[in-house]
Amino acid sequence: MKSSSEKSISRFISLKTKITLLTVMLSVSTTAILGGYLVYQSYQSLRVQAEQSQLTLAKTLAWQIDESLTRAFQSLEALSKRQQVIKMDSQEAQGEMNLVCYATELIDGFFLYTPDGHFLIQSQPPVPRKDLPPHSFFVKNVEKTRELHSGVLVDEYKTSANQVGILISAPIFRSGQLVGVLVGVAFLPSHNIENLENAHFGKTGYAFLVNQQGLAVVHPNKDRILTSMMENAAVRLLQTEKEGVVQFTNNKNEEVLAAFARIESASWGVVVRQKAKECYQPATDMLQLMIVFLLVVLAASIFAALALSRNVVQPILNLVNQVRLYETSRVDFEYPLSVNPKDEVEVLTQSLSRMAKKISQQTQSRERAHQQTLLAERKLSESERLATIGQFSAGLAHEINNPLTVILGSARMARTAKGFKLENWLNAIDQEAKRCQRLVKDLLAFARPIELRVKKFDLAFVVRECWFQIPKDQGRFQINCPVKPFVVTADPDRIKQVLVNVIQNAIEAMPGGGVVDVRLSRGKKGVQVSVGDTGTGVRKKNMIQLFRPFFTTKSAGTGLGLVIARTILQAHRGRLRLEPRKPRGVWIRIEWPQSSKSGAVH
Repeated sequence: MKSSSEKSISRFISLKTKITLLTVMLSVSTTAILGGYLVYQSYQSLRVQAEQSQLTLAKTLAWQIDESLTRAFQSLEALSKRQQVIKMDSQEAQGEMNLVCYATELIDGFFLYTPDGHFLIQSQPPVPRKDLPPHSFFVKNVEKTRELHSGVLVDEYKTSANQVGILISAPIFRSGQLVGVLVGVAFLPSHNIENLENAHFGKTGYAFLVNQQGLAVVHPNKDRILTSMMENAAVRLLQTEKEGVVQFTNNKNEEVLAAFARIESASWGVVVRQKAKECYQPATDMLQLMIVFLLVVLAASIFAALALSRNVVQPILNLVNQVRLYETSRVDFEYPLSVNPKDEVEVLTQSLSRMAKKISQQTQSRERAHQQTLLAERKLSESERLATIGQFSAGLAHEINNPLTVILGSARMARTAKGFKLENWLNAIDQEAKRCQRLVKDLLAFARPIELRVKKFDLAFVVRECWFQIPKDQGRFQINCPVKPFVVTADPDRIKQVLVNVIQNAIEAMPGGGVVDVRLSRGKKGVQVSVGDTGTGVRKKNMIQLFRPFFTTKSAGTGLGLVIARTILQAHRGRLRLEPRKPRGVWIRIEWPQSSKSGAVH
């Protein structure tokens, strides 16, 4: 059978388990939580880096195309303001067009039209017919250009080889009047812009170019040329935003990451798109690697915790077994002392060995001293009991002797007295006999065990009832007490006995009349009744003596009233105390718990 101490120890969580759990918690809090946070942040950073790379590529492509288009637009606009062109002289205009066409990279040729759409002349060498749009397309371009007052107009068309060409046109003004339209032709396959369709990256990444209507100008898939790309979220955002990155699901139910950047000079846009899974693959690979690393570190921490707990706890367990043996069998706790202990546990073990020896010696000394103390306490208790009986008997003899002396003297005088004197002596005998009777009654009440009959009652009503039962001069005394019901749990007869005694004392403390204040309250400690007067108060040296039997400051008192009241409150598990009242008078505090159980106090 295990002892109670062994059973209680077995219910504890072992130190080995605690150290292991603590180390694991530290590992989790430092490695897992902090490491997990860093892994998450690294993963998010790699995702953001991938998105920024996409956006940087889109912005770079847009900038390159914007540079080429801007130079072409500037060259065309500058040519439209040359005097040779403004004069609409075919020979001079052709020379200027040939020169600018040779110097401008993007433009393959120039065409000069009258405002009504009639062709005048083109630059040399001529652009192959297969790379030009139909004549009707030129006419429509001229008609739209006539509405411009400055700047250039850009139109896209599809060639016979399913390639894209663009028309850049500008109005020609002379003295504020439109005199012609200058049209530049750029066949994109002949320039670097068309190389955009070959800009592949990764397995699924590519870029394409769209105009302001969302039509594909350059696209790796030739079938998408000049078709709407508005199903692409990036193309839709190009209508309102300058640049950005968006992730969406395409019509093939694939997650796609797309970056877009606007080409301001032509209101075009470059879109770089790639499957999100492929784009985020480096971040995903890094996340998996970091998770594996965290798991390895956590496992290593647990292994280190187990090894540490075993090396630390095992010596302590050995020490516990020896201490338990000493505790149960009361044998000497012996441990070989070493000059150079190996660790703190061995130092503790040696200290416990020395302490056990001292405890054994001190226990024997205490047992001998305890026996001697018990013998002395029994003798002292007997002496105190005899002294208390003697003190009580002396007080009782003194209190009874005084009225008996008066009674005997009055009886002798009454033998020879007649008439009015005889009546006076008989009244004195009656008064002193009643005093002896009160003394015996209070003494019996003090000595008799108090039996409580606890129930609920209205304390405010009991206070008013006590006030009306106490004899007094009704014109000189008043009471302030609650009118509303105040229900408490106690013995109503005993509480009434206490209140009568306390209120009677308050009235007697104000011989010239006054007001008795009674306040009822309920707090954490229970019910409190405060009875205050405006009398002369109580001296500090008499505060403690008031609760001693037979001590009184009144000529007709027995000195047992407050003692009996305090005994009644002790039976209710309460107390009675006195406090000075400012500016004059005394507060008597009567307190007991909310629920008082019946019992007896001897």
